[in-house]
Order: sequence, then structure tokens, then C-alpha cells
Amino acid sequence: MWLAGADVVLWRKPGATMSGEMLDEALIARTALSSAMTLAYRHYDVSTRTTPEFAAVIGLVPRGSVDEASVVTTMASARGHLGLELRAGLARDSARPDRAWRAGGSLIWAPTPATRFALGYEGATEVASGLVGQRSTSWWSFHVDL
Repeated sequence: MWLAGADVVLWRKPGATMSGEMLDEALIARTALSSAMTLAYRHYDVSTRTTPEFAAVIGLVPRGSVDEASVVTTMASARGHLGLELRAGLARDSARPDRAWRAGGSLIWAPTPATRFALGYEGATEVASGLVGQRSTSWWSFHVDL
């Protein structure tokens, strides 16, 4: 699988930012939530080779070529204690006659500069990974800066 893409910030309000210095969900890079709207484009290409025995149990598509356009809107309260993130995307697979969508959001509460709670949900149809179907993901996280 390989992917390429680009993001364009359509609108931002630099003054409104969530309090706290936190890491992203993968705990790799520093992140801040400020009010903004971002338009994104991604291209995914996937190919699989399976044995007939494996294909009899789990059917993977042999190839996919997906183009996805998405938008993410984030809003932070003026005091930086509450944040909201809304996501949506539409995709088309040119290798197969498939279309996909995804939509979700997260509610973030930062009661102190060193803590952040997040509650999120995303629903989607899945085509980019080689598995075709529905996906629902929800999560709750607590970040603390020690």
C-alpha cells in the first residue's frame, strides 16, 4: 500500500487554541487544536497477492486505487478549555466500481493546561485497505503532561 496527498488550510483563527501541550493520538508529535478548516486530498493504491486457501477464508480485493477528498473543521473555545473537531470525506475507487464515505467528530475538554479528555466517533465504508465493508470506531482518551 502506498499513499500520497496534500492539505490546504481554507480558514483559521490563530487566537483560539486549546490549552495544554499534548502529543497526537499516536504519541509521536506535539499537537495543538486551534480553530481552522482544512481541505485534504489523498490517493491510496493497494495490491494484494494471496494463496487460494487464504482467499477462500478471507476475500481481499486484488487491487484498489482510491482518490479521497475530505474536510476537517476544528473549533476551540475562547478560553481554550473546550474543542470540537468534525471530519467528513468522500472517496472513489477507480480500479473497482466502489465509492466510500466517512464522517465523525471529537469533543475535547482541557480542564487544566496539563490535562485533556477526548471523546470521538467515526463511521465509514472501507475500501482503501483492501477490505470492503462498514467501519465504526469510537474512543475515549485522557492525556496528561507530567
